[in-house]
Amino acid sequence: MSLAIVIIATGERYTPYAAPLISSLEKFFPPHQVFLFTDSDNYFDAVRLKLEHSEWPRPTLMRYHTILSIRDVLETYDHIMYLDVDLLVVSKIEPEDILADGITAVLHGGFPTTFERRWQSTAYVPPNITEPYYQGTIIGGSTRMFLGMCESISHNIDLDEKNGIVAIWHDESHLNRYLLDNPPMKVLSPAFCYSSGVKVKVDVPKIIHIEKPNQSWKNG
Repeated sequence: MSLAIVIIATGERYTPYAAPLISSLEKFFPPHQVFLFTDSDNYFDAVRLKLEHSEWPRPTLMRYHTILSIRDVLETYDHIMYLDVDLLVVSKIEPEDILADGITAVLHGGFPTTFERRWQSTAYVPPNITEPYYQGTIIGGSTRMFLGMCESISHNIDLDEKNGIVAIWHDESHLNRYLLDNPPMKVLSPAFCYSSGVKVKVDVPKIIHIEKPNQSWKNG
């Protein structure tokens, strides 16, 4: 079993989170190789890939395009996981906890209703569907399934862009549309992306979403 982990950290707001996350992965995660997209020249214990910072919401909206830019390398691994850089692994995670032959997704415990409701978007979800809603901060899967998901979401984002529309919660909206059509094989609890905004009981957090000093995500 080989695992590739992809992290994106550009700009002064997010780059400082990269080293702590990588360190926590080394301590608590199954054996893996980290691929870090960044505009920083600092040393990181990862395969560093140059990526210039862009204005919000491009860094998050285009994350699946970014991942596909190293498709040839990622195809040499059995599994791929993407993690937001402002996460921190705080408890031991075994391969069987997170790896599956299909997609592994994490239920969102904080704001589980941010579907795209405008029919003009390829991320559209009918109003009668209110759950499940999944985190965009961590997503993984077997390599074939994960890259297929990246292709589909990237294609839909491109179609939206041509039509002058950006989904309400960017890549996460598109992810949830994809998972509605292609349900994940493994569903993880909010313990795998815990923050103070989580509205469900979590006994032992596995991964925490760090509370940033300024929670306005549009600043950077």
